[in-house]
Order: sequence, then C-alpha cells, then structure tokens
Amino acid sequence: MDVDSKGYFCSILSVIIALTVLLFLSAAIRSHNKLSDAVASAIELEQVDFKRFQVEENITKVVKETIQEELAKGNTDSVVLNAKINENIKKALNYFRDYFGCKLYITDGFTHSKFYNTGSLSSTIVIKGGKGYYVEYVFTGGLLKNKRIACEVDNGAIAVASIVPGYTVRGVYIE
Repeated sequence: MDVDSKGYFCSILSVIIALTVLLFLSAAIRSHNKLSDAVASAIELEQVDFKRFQVEENITKVVKETIQEELAKGNTDSVVLNAKINENIKKALNYFRDYFGCKLYITDGFTHSKFYNTGSLSSTIVIKGGKGYYVEYVFTGGLLKNKRIACEVDNGAIAVASIVPGYTVRGVYIE
C-alpha cells in the first residue's frame, strides 16, 4: 500500500467513524426528547388525576357535612335531607366546573345529558335509634340504575370524576 492509498483509506475510515458517532448522537437526542415527552405526559396525567381525586373526595365531604348540619338542625325527613344533599353536591360540582373548567353531565355510558336535578338519582334514609340517627345517602343511578354524574377534567389529559350507582355515604348523629 502506498502513501496515497493509506491517506485515502484513513480519510474514508475517519468519515465512517464520524458518521457513526453522529448517528449515535442523533439517536441519543431523539431518545432524550421521547423521554422528556413521556415525563411531561406523566406529570400532566398526575395533575389531572389529582384534580379528579379532589372532586371525588370533596363530594364525599360535602355529603357528610350536609348530613351532620341538617341533623344538628333537627331535619330528619329523608326526602328533605336528600334534596339538601343533592343541592350541596350540585353547588360543589358547579364550583369545580368554574375552578377546574370541567364539564358536568349525566351519562348512562352511551349518552350525555345536561346536569340537572339529581334528586331522582339518589335516596336518603334516616333511621332513629336510641340516642341518635343513622343516615345513609345512596346514589342509585335512577330507575334503571345506569346513570352517573360525571365531572370531566380536561387539562391536556382527561380524567373523569364520577358519582356512580351504588355510591354510598353513611353517617351517625348522636343527640
């Protein structure tokens, strides 16, 4: 091999090595970008899931507090208590609609209808005991037990906080 051949061979080898390094660098950059996108998506999902959790936990809190407040006032009529609980649930969900920008609707899994009076979708029982009352609020889902209240939180990712048939909150009030 003469000197010109060695220089030509070294040049080609140098170019091949440089291209290989550039390909690996390009693949590393693409992988880093994909990982960054995945982390951003995971954070977005966590944020929207936390909002969903806040809605669901606060609805339970609203029901429990309404039961305690109404029984403390002496309101033991189950129909009136059910109406008051549903009124407060509606207020809380409207607050979250305004605060988080979530969509409120009632669904049977196939259709969406406007969020309306939920009194026909739930029932409350009040049982007088020896020294107090036992109260149970049940979201029945209506006559066919297929309706649920949904609060759809959309922040790039979507999570649905919902009150489903069978949702029950129990409380005891001691006089």
